[in-house]
Amino acid sequence: MYHIGLQTYTIRDKMGTPEQCCETLRAVRGMGYDFVQLFGRFPRIEQEANACREIGMPVVGAVITMDMCETEPDRLLSLFKTYGMTDISVSSSVKTEAETLAFIAGANAFAKRVAAEGLTFSYHNHSTEFVRTECGKTVMELMLEGFSGDVTYMPDTYWIQDGGYDVRRFLEQTAGRYKHIHLKDMQKTETGRTFAPLGEGNLYMPGIIQTALDGGAETFIVEQDMCQEDQMLCAGRSIAYLRSLNLL
Repeated sequence: MYHIGLQTYTIRDKMGTPEQCCETLRAVRGMGYDFVQLFGRFPRIEQEANACREIGMPVVGAVITMDMCETEPDRLLSLFKTYGMTDISVSSSVKTEAETLAFIAGANAFAKRVAAEGLTFSYHNHSTEFVRTECGKTVMELMLEGFSGDVTYMPDTYWIQDGGYDVRRFLEQTAGRYKHIHLKDMQKTETGRTFAPLGEGNLYMPGIIQTALDGGAETFIVEQDMCQEDQMLCAGRSIAYLRSLNLL
């Protein structure tokens, strides 16, 4: 059984107070989402995690920054254990070979500590990882070579496409190295590319999902960075589309 979750960044404007968090998360659960993934810094993620526990909404983990891992590791690990979260995910803005290698070293070291605590550590990409560095390799190529086995991936479909790379090809190349996938659609407009509810953009989601399943994905996390309509409406349309595919 595969599970569908929602990244709370999608509905961030609906999560301002503890009361709003609970009300919004109840609505998310009513849409049919199985769990959520949090984002951000302290104390926001603590507030959202507490709301999840209050209403009984499972939370798989959170996307945070690497500096939180380095400056507040004990508080971070305590948070995850307290609320039953299992995956710590980070992203980066590194651009050069030197920056990338330094980031890889830090990620490998923290991932080893995370693994010893019984948690997983994943890397969430954007599009900048597909830019070539001065050594001729892209940031992502350096990461694929340098990350230890303790670092898994959390591929983001929109940002892989935005980086000029084929989504299904990337999922094939990293098969067995990811468990969670960020499903995010891309819509072509007269003014450029933008985000869209799943099934309303240009990405071939059925093929992407099947490739991810073949590569070992177990959970699929819906995220829409910017919504042209109400955030909750967009979240509802995305999961309705996913359920209609009968793939998950």
